[in-house]
Amino acid sequence: MDRLFLVQHCQSEHHVSGLTGGWTDTPLTDLGRRQAERAGQRLKELVAGKPCQLASSDLKRAVQTAEIIAQAIDVEVLALPALRELNNGAATGQTEEWAQKNIDRTNWSLFDWSGFEGAETWRQFYRRVAQCMDELAAESAHLPIIVTHGGTVSNIVTWWLRLPLDVLPERTPFACSPGGISLLKTNKYGNPVVAYLNDTSHLAGLA
Repeated sequence: MDRLFLVQHCQSEHHVSGLTGGWTDTPLTDLGRRQAERAGQRLKELVAGKPCQLASSDLKRAVQTAEIIAQAIDVEVLALPALRELNNGAATGQTEEWAQKNIDRTNWSLFDWSGFEGAETWRQFYRRVAQCMDELAAESAHLPIIVTHGGTVSNIVTWWLRLPLDVLPERTPFACSPGGISLLKTNKYGNPVVAYLNDTSHLAGLA
């Protein structure tokens, strides 16, 4: 694997309804579907007919984004639970207001703390994503396109750059936004680099 595209899923109902993200499983909004159509057309231009493998988180907002992109580039979607966002445990399906009132802030640490019963720590989340990426890198003979979530995107960039988790200043230093496309590649010296992060130019003009 010498390059891969990352796509953050497009606008989801949880973005506009006050629900938590994480494993809360909400579909795309109408705007989200339009964003996904734009992302699909942009990726069609970028891959220029090369054989691709399209993998996605299995949560609705990611799968629906991936399915719209798949129509544009004529591939099937491989939905993988390991590409999900951080498991937010008891906060799944709850409102952001509920989460703020019920979060457990004791024993806080950047990567080894979870604020809700049944939730992952960030380190557990990173290891899950890194293992999935190791497997995809070993198996894929085609250009990978991965549709996933903001936290997962940041973890994939961390994995790609071979950065130890503990050197990061925050959990998501490689922040992206709905519908953003990123390209990770290996440069001419064989080093992994970020060619660009969170390109949203294809979304220009959408409300």
